[in-house]
Amino acid sequence: MASLISDYTSGYPFLVSNICKLIDEKVAGSKEYPKKSAAWTEQGFLAAVRMLLTENNTLFESLMGKLDDFPELNRILSALLFSGKPPDVLICV
Repeated sequence: MASLISDYTSGYPFLVSNICKLIDEKVAGSKEYPKKSAAWTEQGFLAAVRMLLTENNTLFESLMGKLDDFPELNRILSALLFSGKPPDVLICV
């Protein structure tokens, strides 16, 4: 599990702690994962990630604010993520 969490989060403390908290407090004991041992699996981890991505949290709100504050950053990330443009065309001035 540690390796899986590390691979997904690159060890970013906010993400690591929130995923672990969600697995322990919300995934474990749910209908799909009645026992903690069932929750601390790859499927339980993915359930926690889905929860994290759909909830409001300070990290994602801050990142969205940066995209609003810096339209050029928004443009660059959109080009990179959604159209796959290579980094050499993403030069900022």
